[in-house]
This record gives sequence, structure tokens and C-alpha cells, in this order.
Amino acid sequence: MPHIVIEYSANLPHKNELIGVAPLIHYALMETIAASESACKTRLIKHDDFHISNGDPINSFVHVSVAILSGRSQEQKDAAGAKIMEILRNAVGLDQGLDVKASVEIRELQTYFKQDFYSNASGD
Repeated sequence: MPHIVIEYSANLPHKNELIGVAPLIHYALMETIAASESACKTRLIKHDDFHISNGDPINSFVHVSVAILSGRSQEQKDAAGAKIMEILRNAVGLDQGLDVKASVEIRELQTYFKQDFYSNASGD
């Protein structure tokens, strides 16, 4: 745990930078909310269909959702959100001709089930 989802508009030409953001977010969560690196899971989702503000094509977005288990203080969650926003700013920054709307959501999971399924590496 945590589960991280990075959603972004297709007109944002930073896919490679956003892929590189995943380990940085993992480290930020290790630093701010004491997450273990092995528990961090990140998915990137590109949205081809979107409408931002007045529909002007200069508008783009990136949104990071972080789902964590309860037990972290508000200060820890605020620190994580601020650190992730800084990472996003450095990754997408000011792009030529695009206005990037960036947001970060950190939420606690109320009910969560987890199980690891392992392959039978021995071939039996």
C-alpha cells in the first residue's frame, strides 16, 4: 500500500517525465508517511477524451491520487501532498504554450483487502 494513480491529459507531452515521476513519488511517500517502497504501486492513465475549462486546447491536466491506509496524521498527509506537487511541478513545469492544471489527492481507504498471488516458479 499505497496505491498511486497518475492521470493526465493526452495533450500533455510529458509521458516519459511522468513515468520517471513514479519512483520519486514512492520516495516522497517513504519520507513523509513512512510507506515502504515495496508496498508502493503506481499506475499511469492517459486520457484521450477530456474537457478542461473553456475547452481551449492549451489546457492540460495531471492529477495524482494516493490511497493510503489510515493512521497517518494530517501533517504527514499535507507534507506528502506538498512534496508530490513539487515533484509534478519539476516534471511538467511550464510547458511551451500549455496551461497545466495539477492536483494531488491523498485519501484513506476505509475497507481494504489484499492478498499476494505468487506463481509456482518451480513448474510443479
